Amino acid sequence: MKTEVYEGRRKMLNLLIGCILLALGVYFMFKFLFYSPSKKKKAQQNTNKLSDEASASSNTSDSNGIR
Repeated sequence: MKTEVYEGRRKMLNLLIGCILLALGVYFMFKFLFYSPSKKKKAQQNTNKLSDEASASSNTSDSNGIR
């Protein structure tokens, strides 16, 4: 009778460990496989472009005589 209880607990523990490993695997798969360095570069270029446009707009207002 004790062996049946231990087998049940062991199956539940194995199921729990399996679910945790599956969840971690899915998390890391999405994190690393779908990570694109080009997206990071595009985002960085967009922020640089915005800062360049801001400095260019201040230069154009100065050239128009508005100070």
